[in-house]
Amino acid sequence: MQQIFNRIHAQFARLKEYHQSDVDLSFNDGASDDDFAKLEKVLGFALPNEFKEIYRIHNGSDNNGVFIDEVWFSIDNIISEYQVWIDLYNGGHFKDDENNDYGCEPENDEIKSNFWFNPKWIPLTGNGCGDSKMIDLDPSNTGTVGQIIQMWHDEPSRTLEATSLKALFEKFATDLENDEYIIHPEYEGIVRADEV
Repeated sequence: MQQIFNRIHAQFARLKEYHQSDVDLSFNDGASDDDFAKLEKVLGFALPNEFKEIYRIHNGSDNNGVFIDEVWFSIDNIISEYQVWIDLYNGGHFKDDENNDYGCEPENDEIKSNFWFNPKWIPLTGNGCGDSKMIDLDPSNTGTVGQIIQMWHDEPSRTLEATSLKALFEKFATDLENDEYIIHPEYEGIVRADEV
């Protein structure tokens, strides 16, 4: 995993030099076992080993737009975001008058359709508007525990973004190397080149 981050950091440095930019593209230092214990207490279940491996290297980022056009949540951010979602879930905000979950409309068979928000989804990134990439620890029978899905706060669509957290970061590194991102001065971060 460290090799993947080395590739990402190298591409960040290349982009900053190419665009003559001083925008901060750094990630946070690694998380501790105490951080993991704090998150697990809120979640009520154990974190995957892959999550811990990655977060021991970097505990997300405090900078906007440094990871797939979004904020990569630190553990404290995950706790805050998850608490919002689980409070809405427990408050019945995703259920109809007959107490049935609204469900969602997955574009991939790997995602369960009977939850608008699944308590076994861990927020990973956010765009500041309530939309997140989430770690799915409760996939369908054809899915993979730990797959990454796109969650929209106001739309039922759900998409599979990667089969694992490691695969998501590896794809990000490859996309950076293939010039699919640029530094955009107005956004103070990186954005997809085809969206500018």
